[in-house]
Amino acid sequence: MSGHSHSSNVASKKNAVNAKKSALYLKLSKEITNAVIENGDNPDYNYKLRSLLEKAKKEGMKKDTIEKAIKNGCR
Repeated sequence: MSGHSHSSNVASKKNAVNAKKSALYLKLSKEITNAVIENGDNPDYNYKLRSLLEKAKKEGMKKDTIEKAIKNGCR
């Protein structure tokens, strides 16, 4: 182990995973916002938005975050 603590190793791994999730969620939020701006906020009529919402849910994005992205596009 060469003197490294277990908690330090766990923290660095968690930080790496969280950074990847954060980058993915940011990308998805921007794409959702752009889809709403282009074609409206109704997923029944906006295929691009519907597919992005499915992808966001699959990746574990919170419902509140998705709703914020949609509201940003409706401005």
